[in-house]
Amino acid sequence: MGQVPTHRYALIGTGALARHLYFYLSSLKLPSTEILQWNRKDNSIADLHSKISKATHILLAISDSSIEDFFQAHRLLASDKSMWIHFSGANNFADLASIHPLMSFGPDLYELDVYKKIHFVVTGIPSLKEVFPSFENSFSTLPAHQKSLYHSLCVLGGTMPILLWEKMNQGLNEMGLPPAATDIYLQTILQNYLLHREKALTGPLKRKDLVTIKKNLMALQDDSFQKIYSAFAESQNINTRDL
Repeated sequence: MGQVPTHRYALIGTGALARHLYFYLSSLKLPSTEILQWNRKDNSIADLHSKISKATHILLAISDSSIEDFFQAHRLLASDKSMWIHFSGANNFADLASIHPLMSFGPDLYELDVYKKIHFVVTGIPSLKEVFPSFENSFSTLPAHQKSLYHSLCVLGGTMPILLWEKMNQGLNEMGLPPAATDIYLQTILQNYLLHREKALTGPLKRKDLVTIKKNLMALQDDSFQKIYSAFAESQNINTRDL
């Protein structure tokens, strides 16, 4: 006879996080683990009720705005010993543990070794192994009152640069520059930052080149990104209002 699973996860959701999390868990091929998937598009409410009632852990890989309502609507279906977990980086909910992966999940799945290197931030439980004993990943614990700040920093560094890169690529491509040229530029910037950290900043903000900064701001006149440029300059103690 096969080993009876000690961890039966009801994985709720169909987005990128749910797909990547399912792949990571299933790739470990542990007989002690069973994964029961459910999403609103492909499964029935009766199926949801059945899976939640069997689960030792209910993993809510759904949108932040849906977590509280989903939990309240279905909490009584689970065993008293079951644990509810959400993955929101910014929010905290009573009676739910929080596990946030410090990672970006795109449309393509990663190699198993990539998943094993993900750092997790947990709130409401003492350890990542409370939920995922098979994970050897590093983790940090974070009090609930720091979650919004933590997530805002993640967005500043992990999401907003993409908007800047898209703006740059669009503008330079319209001027006739090839995408390969900007790719090399961005790859070098990231590599320099990872190697040198606080020494990686270059350009007019680093030099406090007020003449160049003024020209840049004038070129961005009537462009919403002018305010963004100004905000970055102000962060480096450059008063753009006097330029």
